[in-house]
Amino acid sequence: MQIKKGFTLIEILVVIIIIMLVYSLLVVNFHINSGDKSKKVNLTNFKKYLINSYPHYKIDFICLEECKRCFVKVGSKFEDFYFTLDRDIEVYTFDITSTRVKKEFGKMGDDEICFQYTILPDKTSEPVIIKNFNKYYYIPSFFGEAKVFDDFSEAKEWYFKESYPLGDIY
Repeated sequence: MQIKKGFTLIEILVVIIIIMLVYSLLVVNFHINSGDKSKKVNLTNFKKYLINSYPHYKIDFICLEECKRCFVKVGSKFEDFYFTLDRDIEVYTFDITSTRVKKEFGKMGDDEICFQYTILPDKTSEPVIIKNFNKYYYIPSFFGEAKVFDDFSEAKEWYFKESYPLGDIY
C-alpha cells in the first residue's frame, strides 16, 4: 500500500484561485477607501470628482454654516465632504435677457445654505459662475473642465461662449 505524499493538481489550483480572489478583493477595497482621501478636490475639479464618485445618480452638493460644513446627498444618503470655500462665496447665473442673477439657496432645517450644486443622472447641471476667494470659476453645464478667471467679465464671456454652443443651429 502506497501512502500519498502531496496534493493533487486540482487541489493546488483551487487553493491558488481562492488566494487570488481574496487578494483581489482586499486590493480593490483598499484602493477605493484610500484613494478618495488622497485626492485634492477644489472648484476646478469637484464636478468631475462627484460624477466619477457617484455615477448614474442625482447628486446634490450642499454647504452649510457659512460654508464650514459640506456634504454630498445621493438619494436619501448624506456623506460629509471636506471642501474649502470662502464663507462669502457667490454663485451667479444669467436670465433670458443675459442679466446677471445672484443665486440664493435658502435654508435646510435651521441652517442657511451658502452653496448648493446639483448634478443630474445624465451628468448635466446648470452652468454657473462661482466667486470664491476673489477668483471666478466657470462650471460648465455638460462636460469639460471648469475654468478659472481673475475677472467676472472674462468668466461671463466664457459662460456665453460655452453654455449655448448649439444656439446657431436653430
